[in-house]
Amino acid sequence: MIGWLGRDARRRRTEKQAYRWVGKMIADPASNEAGLRRWIGDDEERARIYNRAWQGAAKAGALGGVVYGDARVRAAHRSIEHTRKVPYLWLTTVTVGLMLLGIALTFGISLLFGEHPVAGSSLNGDRSYATATGEVRTLALADGSSIVLDTHSAVDIHFDGETRKVTLTRGRARFAVAHEAERPFIVSARDATVTARGTVFDVDTFQGVRIALIEGAVDVRGPGVVQAVLRLFPGQQVWFNPAVRNGTPAATRARPSDAQWVNGMKTFDDVPAHEVIAEANRYSERQIVFEDPTMGDAEVFLDLHIRNTVDVARNLAAYLHLAVDESHPGQIVLRRPK
Repeated sequence: MIGWLGRDARRRRTEKQAYRWVGKMIADPASNEAGLRRWIGDDEERARIYNRAWQGAAKAGALGGVVYGDARVRAAHRSIEHTRKVPYLWLTTVTVGLMLLGIALTFGISLLFGEHPVAGSSLNGDRSYATATGEVRTLALADGSSIVLDTHSAVDIHFDGETRKVTLTRGRARFAVAHEAERPFIVSARDATVTARGTVFDVDTFQGVRIALIEGAVDVRGPGVVQAVLRLFPGQQVWFNPAVRNGTPAATRARPSDAQWVNGMKTFDDVPAHEVIAEANRYSERQIVFEDPTMGDAEVFLDLHIRNTVDVARNLAAYLHLAVDESHPGQIVLRRPK
């Protein structure tokens, strides 16, 4: 029995890896082909599982042109023979334009498609900034701090000689705070506040208020709390449930993937598909929906560019063996193949 369980676990792990490779090859075959070859190696089972996963993607309509910014990748697979007669799939690529401009993650600043950095010493005083749906903006503040403002998000900024205050009125933001011993950096979101002097952390208001620390340390005070202060350390998060008005919840371990939103590419590891869709739909007026809502309960194991809803829909369809229906205005419907 243990042997069978072990084989089942290994097979499930291989299937997850195969679907991840399919997603990578759909997204960027030129960069991932060598890695796919190494992963398959001489393993006949891996080759068989990968081929089946790719065929599922083809049936779901997930192949063809995949758009990233101004670039279009068209991939065509053809079967070849390995030196030990192990069949696997070879990718050829025709790429037009540039796929990614580059990623600068130092202090949380990311320059990617859809981002518009704003810099200048004039940010002292009172300012307000907001992003539209699909827009990600980097604000370079006068004190050397920076804010990455996510899609459909807004902040109010007030700097004076004693304090640096930012209010996140909606959405999500990454704060990279320059150290000033005499002038704390205070972020408010609804009734929660974060006090930092030199650190990097995320705040979002999607469901209540979630604060996740990436570097340094911060002091967090929740709604309805008079004196209790929670100190977070790197890798920790705290979530204030709007239904609970008193007390400070305990810090928990943040998922590493939760911090990946700044560069657009996220790893979803055994995450319900409806969570993936909710994340991607924030970046587009065109919404991904399941024809049957219960399909969203299935867990997925994928790397996805969350700012590209077409890519997300096609990769989910490939993984879940669904069809992609783009005929509905304002929607991309995932349904069972007819």
